[in-house]
Amino acid sequence: NFLIPVGAVVEQRSPPSSLGRLWGVTLLANLVGLLVFAALFSVPKVLDHSAVVAAGRTADVFAARGAGAALLSAIAAGMLMTLWTWLNMAARTDFGRIAVALVVGFALAAPSLNHVIVGTGEMAFGVLGGQSSANWGDVGVNS
Repeated sequence: NFLIPVGAVVEQRSPPSSLGRLWGVTLLANLVGLLVFAALFSVPKVLDHSAVVAAGRTADVFAARGAGAALLSAIAAGMLMTLWTWLNMAARTDFGRIAVALVVGFALAAPSLNHVIVGTGEMAFGVLGGQSSANWGDVGVNS
């Protein structure tokens, strides 16, 4: 939940540098984790070949999206993530939190919204799987 640390900075309970450090470390750790999973899933026969093909198509969608469309897509993804945060906090049971996470995850992935972490993982999987015309430069641009 990234709203709580932002609130701490706004309320001057924590310096902005701590927020930047939190976001930087979290971004780096997420990207490293995604690359590990993308590499694992790209090994032949770990997943069905159709999953690797689908990852390639998703990477192509991200790579072909222009800057304006990518920005609007990222705004929509950010709104969904904020909604997830609020719903997760409002959920009273673990089952409710899991259900909200699954629904929001599907809402991010199904239309290929440009969420920096999710999209980078999907693109890395597509590139590593060799089923995409996207390349590492495209992954960097979309991150």
